[in-house]
Amino acid sequence: MFLVGFAQIYLPVISFILMIKKHAYMKARISAYKAELNSVKKEYEESEAFLKNNSDIEIPPRFRHEGALNNIIKGLRAREFVSLEQAFFRYEESMNRG
Repeated sequence: MFLVGFAQIYLPVISFILMIKKHAYMKARISAYKAELNSVKKEYEESEAFLKNNSDIEIPPRFRHEGALNNIIKGLRAREFVSLEQAFFRYEESMNRG
């Protein structure tokens, strides 16, 4: 009976606390997405600079989609491939397998 009388006070306070928690959660998610966006922008700028400096590199048409280029670039950065030709060969093998 005592709690029922103060429900008009408790409900707004509880709602306010839940909104503060939701706001903090959304703010953290937004900052994480911004950090991810900045890292993607940085990788894109590095790729653009690399392509400008090495404009003589010819990429076969079948590898000119985003997934292939991302995998090849990651492999080259991780030193999994010795050369670009090896990267193309390995990626084509993986495409044929599955």
